[in-house]
Amino acid sequence: MNEQEESARPTPTSPGEDDEAVILPVKVTVSSEESIANDELRWPEEPGSAPLPILSYRRWTFCYMGRVLKRGAQQVLTDGTHLTQQDLYRVPSTMETSYLDTKFQTVYEEEKGNLLRTLWRLAAPTFVPAGFCQLLTVIAQIAIPLLVRELLIILEENPYQNVVSQGMLYVVLIFVASVLNALGTHRQRHLALKSGIIIRAAVVSATYRRALNLTPDGRAGLTTGEVTNLVAVDAQKLFEVMQEGHLVWSCPLSMVLVSILLVLIMGPTTLVGVAVLFTFVPLTTKITAKMIAVRKKRVQVSDERIEIINGMLQGIKVTKLNNYESKYLQRITETRERELAYLRKELYIWGLTLSVTVITPVLASAVTYATYVLVDENNILTASTTFTTLLLFSALRFPINYAGRLIGKAAQAYESARRISQFMKREIRDDSQGHPASTNASSDGNDTSSSLAKTAEQSIERTRPILEVRNGKFRIGGTSSMNPDNKDAWEALGPGTLIGGFALAGINFSVERKEIVAIAGPVASGKSTLMNALIGEVSCSPDSIISYQGRVAYASQIPFILNATVRDNILFGSHFDEDRYNKVLDACCLRQDIEQLGIAGDLTEIGERGITLSGGQKQRVSIARVVYSKPDLAILDDPLSALDAGTARKVFDQVLKSPDSDLLGSSAIVLVTHASHFLHRVDQIVVLVDGKAAFQGSWNDLTSFESTDPSTESAIDAIKHSVQEKAEDEDEENPLTNDVAADNLKNDVETGPNTDTSKAIAGREVASGKLMSMEQREHGLSSIKTWLLWFRHAGGIGYVLILIVSLGIDRTAYVATEWWLARWTQAAEETIDVFGTEFPAQTDGIQAQYQYLKVYATILLVSFV
Repeated sequence: MNEQEESARPTPTSPGEDDEAVILPVKVTVSSEESIANDELRWPEEPGSAPLPILSYRRWTFCYMGRVLKRGAQQVLTDGTHLTQQDLYRVPSTMETSYLDTKFQTVYEEEKGNLLRTLWRLAAPTFVPAGFCQLLTVIAQIAIPLLVRELLIILEENPYQNVVSQGMLYVVLIFVASVLNALGTHRQRHLALKSGIIIRAAVVSATYRRALNLTPDGRAGLTTGEVTNLVAVDAQKLFEVMQEGHLVWSCPLSMVLVSILLVLIMGPTTLVGVAVLFTFVPLTTKITAKMIAVRKKRVQVSDERIEIINGMLQGIKVTKLNNYESKYLQRITETRERELAYLRKELYIWGLTLSVTVITPVLASAVTYATYVLVDENNILTASTTFTTLLLFSALRFPINYAGRLIGKAAQAYESARRISQFMKREIRDDSQGHPASTNASSDGNDTSSSLAKTAEQSIERTRPILEVRNGKFRIGGTSSMNPDNKDAWEALGPGTLIGGFALAGINFSVERKEIVAIAGPVASGKSTLMNALIGEVSCSPDSIISYQGRVAYASQIPFILNATVRDNILFGSHFDEDRYNKVLDACCLRQDIEQLGIAGDLTEIGERGITLSGGQKQRVSIARVVYSKPDLAILDDPLSALDAGTARKVFDQVLKSPDSDLLGSSAIVLVTHASHFLHRVDQIVVLVDGKAAFQGSWNDLTSFESTDPSTESAIDAIKHSVQEKAEDEDEENPLTNDVAADNLKNDVETGPNTDTSKAIAGREVASGKLMSMEQREHGLSSIKTWLLWFRHAGGIGYVLILIVSLGIDRTAYVATEWWLARWTQAAEETIDVFGTEFPAQTDGIQAQYQYLKVYATILLVSFV
């Protein structure tokens, strides 16, 4: 068997293993059978190597899905064989999210922010071919009644005779038209669904991208529930409307063609039935407008409900500790009841729309028959005339029925497109201005690709500071309606607390490479606001200038922890470098913590929001992430406050003051800290008081600094006093050996709010380090118990009986209608007997026709009800 070989880079040993372990190169072998299997999973219609021709039998019949269907059938016949995602074809390259996201951004800029035109250009390559398939379907559907009419005429003209030779041609043509109708219909649906998937994927990706790049003013008034609805609901509505999108033109085309053919077959009297078809269009339009208005109100309530649920989940600990479950349940229940009220109203209107569209073709055909036989007593309903007319109107039933659904979905999709368009017009950061956000700075670290890193390094000017802030004035909350470009409003804005917000003013400082700037000050003085301003999360005045160079990494006060392994949380998507990684672990005092996690070491999953770690451990993981990213600028928002004194001192010495370029030795650092005993070891100190920079300089300048402002003087004295107390504490701690630091680390691991949880979880699969387990799944057909449970919650036995009886009456009336029309045409020239009742021939005049119309009207009335 032939094999393809490719060398792989050496596999590093995991932390905790012998440092001197020999690492051998690994040779990966891929068999030719596996290569063939990968080719088999390639989407058959994928553009590229050996695509299916446009007129290919496999393309139009979808017979390439036989492999998947066979696999699915095996899971029913055998045990242990299940259809999985690996058995399906790969997603076409033109439908991958990465491709669609890039294309959406490009087209959206070219269309100058017009969402509808952007979506059209994305979907056109598949949606336009679907239109040609729909045209083929319309032609086939119109041709079938005409071919049937010719066949019936032959049978009428040659009763009780062999007409195989005369009728065989029409039978074959009817078969061909039916096949073309089936192929065109399913191909159109396939392409339309692909168009919908493309639009949904592009919109979801663009919404997430937009949400991550919103400026503070762009986020004003935006709730989590609204964004969630845009992704989960509104994008889905755009997908659904694409399924029947071509009915917008095909339904009117069918109506026009049917109207012309009816006039040619039955004369001008059929215009009455055609008028009935067009009469219901304005009614449907009014109903749709009403449904749009109701849905706007419902969506607002849905946003409110999701926001409440999100707030509860975000603060689940506070909710449980304060016994707020009942209060949240009451709020959610009340909101859900209001939402259901609007939903019921919307569904009632939609049901009315569907009823109108179902009734319209039937009523039009009935009016046509009645008008035809009553206008002139010489007009006799024959089989060829009656069933041709019936088939023509029936050809309209399917598109009109779906048109009713389309109208409802189009109304919902229009509202969804409006909401998405409004969201896309929200203000985002301008990457061209060199804002930190443009370097992929995450909420708690830096995930920058190697290519971006090279670009950043090449753009650094050694003569300029890494970070410079001039005329800094920032606002968070407060007057959210203020125009961010209104200079007069910004000038009138003073520092300190605002109504519902906070303002920071008079900020001027710069940070050079290998320099540490400490931001100090009392609580609520604006330190975190300044940090958020540096990463673009706070509104700034038009005169404010924040310039930086290189890559930026950020560690927040509350660590951002992924539900992943310790290593994944530190790497955060960066390339794994074992030597540098081990340096980071040692510098951040994480080695002992990792050893205590179990055999899996740093490959141990740490749970949602780091539930298995203490507060200090989570903060050190956050610091390690920043250090590993090798940023040019590190912004640290008081990460040392969660560490004990000994650990904080070690981290400060080994990370912030380290000369090692693999750590932060070559980075500029902005550090917010309340640990005043570190201030004499930094290069610059900025003291914030009441939203303004009260002091800026070195430690020596601070010790001799005096101020006439009581608040500033109090803050400076508190810093000096804190340093003296801390120095005394450190003198007492000096005799202790490293064992004390080890005990502190152990206490940091074993004590804290999550101790019980950590111990409970540590008992699970310690060797593998896995916390998450595979979700249990059931395969095969749904059980009877599941269906009974569904029916019980859907309305119980009463609902089931009503449903069965209604469907039975509907199908019976449908069959009875065509049966009665057949009996009616039999009475063209002779009387007929129906269940012992004699009906006269149609040639007896209009009075005879009235008897047939009475029965026909009764059957239709039952079906309508």
